[in-house]
Amino acid sequence: MSLSHLVDQLVRAAVIEDRSFDGLLPQLMEASRTASPTEMGAAMPRMADGIAEAPPNLGGWLAIVTGAWIENGADPGAAGPAVVERITDVTAGALTFANAWQEATGGAPPDMEGEQPSQQIFDTIAPKLEDRAIGTRACPPTSPP
Repeated sequence: MSLSHLVDQLVRAAVIEDRSFDGLLPQLMEASRTASPTEMGAAMPRMADGIAEAPPNLGGWLAIVTGAWIENGADPGAAGPAVVERITDVTAGALTFANAWQEATGGAPPDMEGEQPSQQIFDTIAPKLEDRAIGTRACPPTSPP
């Protein structure tokens, strides 16, 4: 399977949060080992689409792959703006959550290693959020592939 075809499948799976993402990511990482910088550069705009459109947890994995491609000679131009925009969005969401948690409880936010997203956590911060959004999209709980 060509690199561009794998990228298209992976991005599609990331955007619709399809379980096939977990199997496709290692395939893309393996294919990337032998891909030329030109091939990776040609696929970079599609990866940028995925970074911008997928939920942050899956888009983050796409950003990691694009970073590896850049380290191996691919042109960063196509992915750079998407990565910066997504980092800004996710950081704003994290700060909104932390501030709402502090206002609601007076304490530090839950430990992400020890806690999983829960209705209780949402119920704790929801009254403090009012009209503030946590990022532009929800970040569904998904473990890395």
